[in-house]
Amino acid sequence: MQNTSRYNDDKLGMVPSVIPNSIKFARPKQGPPGTRKEFRFNPDTTSYASNTNNIVRFRFNNDGLIDFSRGFFAFDLSLTGGTGTYARVSQGIWSIVNRVRLTTGNELEDMREYGRLHNLLWETHRDPEVGSVLGEVYGYGTQSQRNTWGATPTKDYAMPLLCGFFLTGPIPMGLFNQMLTLELYLEDPLRCIETDSPTPVVFTLTNVYFHYEVLHLENAAASSLAAAAAAGIRYDKKKV
Repeated sequence: MQNTSRYNDDKLGMVPSVIPNSIKFARPKQGPPGTRKEFRFNPDTTSYASNTNNIVRFRFNNDGLIDFSRGFFAFDLSLTGGTGTYARVSQGIWSIVNRVRLTTGNELEDMREYGRLHNLLWETHRDPEVGSVLGEVYGYGTQSQRNTWGATPTKDYAMPLLCGFFLTGPIPMGLFNQMLTLELYLEDPLRCIETDSPTPVVFTLTNVYFHYEVLHLENAAASSLAAAAAAGIRYDKKKV
């Protein structure tokens, strides 16, 4: 009879299994179960212009767990009043915002020259692929492209808001005694509109809203986050 051997019968079968640490996978961190729901929040009024009613003001409700970090400021923009051959917004739609102020009874944040700050951060840290994909939405493109957008009535734009408080993570809104208010001061057109017009150009914003997400968590998890925020502890939004 022919003698046959199996793998587990030879010496290799007696060697213990060893898994190198380099390929061991740690158990992934788990957060509390929950869901996210997108919201569009309207400002105080329906339209704004650079020459009148030039402070866009959002008054957020004092309830829920809101994540502003994925949010953005969105609107339709029209350029009017010029008599030149072109009128375009300076590179990046954020150039139309001069000041960002966040208050809740007391002032939480106040950024002056916001458009210039945002543009500096965008130019130094942006991903080229992100710029090419979101260029039209962000108002970031060539002079020819921006001329076309400037000539388009009610051209739609969106811009993320680089507000430090909003980027810290989900915010338990119920902790505030007064409404959380966001104020966006519009820039002087002479500083943010490029044109050969001898007469002033006015920019107007309509269909204005702020986009954000509301987190729905179990009561225990929501209470834990609220307690951490009240104690001044920064919690990791990536775990939610």
